[in-house]
Amino acid sequence: TCLIDQKRGSFFLIGEILTTIELASKPQVPHPDRCGNCTRCIEACPTQALIEPRKMDARRCISYLTIESKEIPSVELREGIGDHFFGCDICQTVCPWNDPPIRPDPERKALIDELRFVLRASNNELERHVAHSALSRARPIGLKRNAIVVIGNLKIHELQNEIEKIKADPKLSDLAEWALKKLEPLF
Repeated sequence: TCLIDQKRGSFFLIGEILTTIELASKPQVPHPDRCGNCTRCIEACPTQALIEPRKMDARRCISYLTIESKEIPSVELREGIGDHFFGCDICQTVCPWNDPPIRPDPERKALIDELRFVLRASNNELERHVAHSALSRARPIGLKRNAIVVIGNLKIHELQNEIEKIKADPKLSDLAEWALKKLEPLF
């Protein structure tokens, strides 16, 4: 489901220019299929958003769930989101047309501090903090939602108190309960 350039892979942006200027048009040539029999992206997708070659259920895509969706993800998709706080490029990172990206591996303390800030900050503070960045697309409620999912999936016990406080938010209370269950010790 990605557009693949033989030299650049799939890590590029596609743009569109709206203009009133008359431009010469070129005959449309179909873009060649560069996937062949490769199914790495389908196999790697933790939420099974890629259904079959060139077919995707965007409602299951981690990028959609953590950026565009205004809903709480269903229980069946939460674990698949894993540690993806904002977006996901798993399908692109496993694509043989792309060079392996360098994914930052934040230290645990830094990650905990960042997630703690997201959960403790007021909506206004979060809006100011992420203004003029892509993170603003998820809005404060989406950032808090994503933080709760990551905390539950990574079992970050250090943030249990913050999750307890989030239970008071009616939009996030069920998700907070889910995360708290994930944080319960197994005896």
